[in-house]
Amino acid sequence: SMQMRQSFFAILLAAISLATHAQPGNPYQGYPSPWQAPPTTQYKYAPPNQRQTGTPSQMPATPSYQSPYGSGWPIRQQPGYGQQPGYGQPPAYGQQPGYAQSPYYTSTVQPPKLVVKLLDDSPYVQENVLLHLRLSSKQNLKTATPQLPQTDTLVFQKIEGPSVSSRKRKGTQEIITSFVYQVTPLREGRIEIPPIHVTGEQENRSGYNRNATAFDAVNQKTLVLDVKPSDSNSSPWLPLETLSLKTHLSEDTHAVAGQPITFTIELNAVGASGNQLPTLEKQLQSDAFRVYREKVRSSTKLDKKGRKIIGRRVESFTLVPQFGGNLRLPDLRLAWWNTRTGMAQHASVPVKPIAVSGGRRGDGMFGLTQSG
Repeated sequence: SMQMRQSFFAILLAAISLATHAQPGNPYQGYPSPWQAPPTTQYKYAPPNQRQTGTPSQMPATPSYQSPYGSGWPIRQQPGYGQQPGYGQPPAYGQQPGYAQSPYYTSTVQPPKLVVKLLDDSPYVQENVLLHLRLSSKQNLKTATPQLPQTDTLVFQKIEGPSVSSRKRKGTQEIITSFVYQVTPLREGRIEIPPIHVTGEQENRSGYNRNATAFDAVNQKTLVLDVKPSDSNSSPWLPLETLSLKTHLSEDTHAVAGQPITFTIELNAVGASGNQLPTLEKQLQSDAFRVYREKVRSSTKLDKKGRKIIGRRVESFTLVPQFGGNLRLPDLRLAWWNTRTGMAQHASVPVKPIAVSGGRRGDGMFGLTQSG
């Protein structure tokens, strides 16, 4: 029929129109392509068949990102939970914008604290007093050097230190570095000890920084000594808490005139270091012996509580008997001042006679008489 023919021709014309406007290679016939590659002229490198050997191709420049808010500061920050949108401030040097700063960049190392304690503030002249220095720190100390005042009225001598321990205080771990000094006043009256410093370096374990940090810890409090005078009736002047005196001669020693034997004197004291205890060599002088000092050993330590000085001095002598017989050495005696009782005392020990074989004193050669 006529109507069917008209419909057929209309469909045919529509198909011809679509074929005329279609783009080759476009799967979406009749519609614009959803994405088109940029023209080849945009990339500044030659096609593979036109490249020169040994000449690198130039890569296309990376397009820079353009902020939708423009260039420069402030940059609009995305609000966090519970925050209002707004504009932030420019970040400091070395910081990233838009992020909370890490404590590795902001924490500081606390310097050590110094506590100084003098165990006695009213000693006698030349009586030793203990001075404790205690540094508390959060980090380990690489070095620590006490800076003691220079004065002609006091003598400082280190007894112990540095010794390191740890403790917990108010839930925080602390490192304790300790020194113990012996302080000896050289005159009577009031003596002020200026502030004491301890300098050194502390390890820095905060964040990524591991460099040591210098410190200067100081005790601001001035220490005062009220020094009592010596007693002229006690000579030599030796202020101590206790003193003991012992001698030793080997029991298996067979003394022979003209042959050396060994004799030892030992002093033990509380209140003095070993090198402060005197020698008794002059008291050994006798016509019956020639005396030669061989060696001296001295030691100093603290008691278990760290509050008293314990000194020891051991002297060894060589004695050469000049003749035979029961020979005697003078009794040994040493005066000292008891600081606990405030009274003069003395330590003494009798020396037993030494049986010496050989010629006795007489009119023979070298003053000896041959024994029968």
